Amino acid sequence: MPMCCWYPPHLPLLLSPTFTFFVFVFICKLKKKLFLYLTNTNEKIGAVPDYTGSTCVPCLPGTYQASATARFCDPCPQGTTTAENAAAAAIFDTQGSTSCNECLAGYYFSSLSNACAACRLGAYSNVTMATTCHECTAGTFAPAQGATACTACGEGTHQTMHGTSSCQTCALAMSTVVIDAAQECVCAAGFMLDFRGMICVPCPPGFFRAEAGGGHEAQCSLCPPFSSTWQTKNQGATEGEGGGGATTCAYCLAGSVRSPDDSSVCLACAAGSYQPTPPHADTQNCTLCAAGTFAPAQGATACTPCQPNYYAARNGSTACLQCPQYR
Repeated sequence: MPMCCWYPPHLPLLLSPTFTFFVFVFICKLKKKLFLYLTNTNEKIGAVPDYTGSTCVPCLPGTYQASATARFCDPCPQGTTTAENAAAAAIFDTQGSTSCNECLAGYYFSSLSNACAACRLGAYSNVTMATTCHECTAGTFAPAQGATACTACGEGTHQTMHGTSSCQTCALAMSTVVIDAAQECVCAAGFMLDFRGMICVPCPPGFFRAEAGGGHEAQCSLCPPFSSTWQTKNQGATEGEGGGGATTCAYCLAGSVRSPDDSSVCLACAAGSYQPTPPHADTQNCTLCAAGTFAPAQGATACTPCQPNYYAARNGSTACLQCPQYR
């Protein structure tokens, strides 16, 4: 129903026409406000009457109103915002809201912008309506804004500080003992500290170290009997390249024995001899091929019988000879 003002005929003229006019305007505005309040013409939620009481204005960002009879907008509870997307910044905040939205995980409510803000690099939030973000602990990191959790440093990387966005890579010959390492890097498997305790050096031939670790107590260990850190081939062991930086020891293969002079070396059986099984305490030497058999190459695991019309008169033959009558 329209609200109109008229000049009441019984209003007497007072001291002057100007004064009488102002009295009329005041009475008219007062009647409008009283009429709006009593008749509840403010039927729009998310808005409230302006200071004149004659027009509805939307609630400002950060405030809301869900009732059509309310006279004032209410501030959003802590940890909420009027932005349509609770992960949005203040510039996306909306007016005329009828409710408030919770700040999402990975965000927090900023009292400065009165809106939800993403957690910075190196920090996270794993709950909604957060009012602050938590720093990543040592050994973890958050590489992007808006993280809901921190990522553990991978093998070979570490981080000793809190609230970082990356992990540091261990230097050459160094590694970490565990994932999410918060301590400094240590010597990698196959390495140990030098006598000065300053750098990591490879385990010497015949020694090994299976796991990474730090300190002078983490030294390389001697290979078990009849094993070596030297590389091996399919046909017995060889004195080829090998040794330093070993993480495990390989037992001497069949066709070889461990050197009596150097425990880190597996020696292939010489031509004319053999070793059918990996060497052990009772087989420290290769066995010569018996007469009538031969082994033409190193690393033999068995001897080969001579063909018909061929012979080998001595033990340890590397070849068979043809019988004279068949020459």
